[in-house]
Amino acid sequence: VAKRGGHNPIEAAAYAKPVIMGPHIYNNPEICHYLEDAGGLVLINDQQEFEQQVENWLARPQQAQQVGDKALLAIRKNQGVAKQLVHKLEKMINERSV
Repeated sequence: VAKRGGHNPIEAAAYAKPVIMGPHIYNNPEICHYLEDAGGLVLINDQQEFEQQVENWLARPQQAQQVGDKALLAIRKNQGVAKQLVHKLEKMINERSV
């Protein structure tokens, strides 16, 4: 388990793949916790937990797919958020300009 900030879990989630990450998620903590709360990401603390989780998913591929499906559903719920935010900001700017 590398002591780095972690990868972007959205990439795996977008393909409905189960996501597993170590404790070092400081690059994307909000996304990681959101996916974890949605059931689409498993956070592990060490190599042993990693191996146990991977073995579990290999033995139970339907469970791994369920986690992947939850990950995809979670990101789909937030599709377009950036566009909505830009629209709201533009509206606020235009209202102040008048």
